[in-house]
Amino acid sequence: MLRPQGPAVWALRAQTDKLEYAACMRRVLEATPGLSIREAMVTGLDLNSNDEVTGVTTFFGMRFAARAVVLTTGTFMNGRIWVGRASMAAGRAGEAPSAGLTEALVSLGFETDRLKTGTPARVDSRTVEFSGLEEQPGAYECVCVYVCECVRLCSQLCTCTAPSLLTYLTHAPHTHIPPLLK
Repeated sequence: MLRPQGPAVWALRAQTDKLEYAACMRRVLEATPGLSIREAMVTGLDLNSNDEVTGVTTFFGMRFAARAVVLTTGTFMNGRIWVGRASMAAGRAGEAPSAGLTEALVSLGFETDRLKTGTPARVDSRTVEFSGLEEQPGAYECVCVYVCECVRLCSQLCTCTAPSLLTYLTHAPHTHIPPLLK
């Protein structure tokens, strides 16, 4: 378990095997009676005369009628990535952004905003002097978590392979960086 550090991470969370968790949850969903799963990029919501959602329209123009719709938008809606000063439409790790749904939701009166995930820059560990850094320990107690019947995390898995280390900025970067951002 990771110890929450601030308002954005107040919930306890666990580092787990993403691929195993995804496979587990897919099996759970596929075994759910009465649930149909279709994967596509949704670009519009279909409404009836009472403005009730009756289905979705995909990027390729396919329509799926439904009594209920669950939008799992993630962070890709009109997603952009930044590398230095350059920016492009994209999702995570080379995946495509979700385009069209944001505009459809706005046209229906929903407000949307950006979610800046703030992935830290990757640093070559050979260029860092670690001896002066402060270690930030994880949770003091290990907690068993049952994510689903397929995935189980237990106390023997609570050892980190690499410590979290804290660094602090002096005042100098605050005077040098802002002019470079213009």
